Amino acid sequence: MATIEKRPYQSGKEIRWRVKWRTGGSGPWDGRQFERNSDAKRFKALVEANGQTTPPPEQLIEHGFGHLVPAGVAAPAPEPAEQVLTFREYAEEWLGQLVKPHPETVRKYRERLEKHVFPRLGDRPIAEITRRKMREWQQGLRDGGLSAKTTIPSR
Repeated sequence: MATIEKRPYQSGKEIRWRVKWRTGGSGPWDGRQFERNSDAKRFKALVEANGQTTPPPEQLIEHGFGHLVPAGVAAPAPEPAEQVLTFREYAEEWLGQLVKPHPETVRKYRERLEKHVFPRLGDRPIAEITRRKMREWQQGLRDGGLSAKTTIPSR
């Protein structure tokens, strides 16, 4: 089991935190020092999750401990770019996940999406749709003759 020791500098004014553990639980002692207790606690959790061994380089980097990766160890290859989810894709997925919908309900939803939503928002990435964009879209629907009651979602 890893432990955390409070270690003052020689001046006594500043404190470091040392995480120490027995490799594999019963092997030789190993340890790392940190300036902040919160970092020491996070690192201790990683050591314990890895069976009382130093976490692998990928895990160190992932959890913000890249400075602890030994020199000469290659960093993992970057992950491929995540696919951008558009509003249209999200809406189609949502329609497909409705539980036992009546066919007429699905038809009406799809019709309204095709007529009122997809032309303005369909191909936009979800992350780009802001409150302002939604207000502009709603105003466009009202300007097109729809009543405010139909364009403002119920809360």
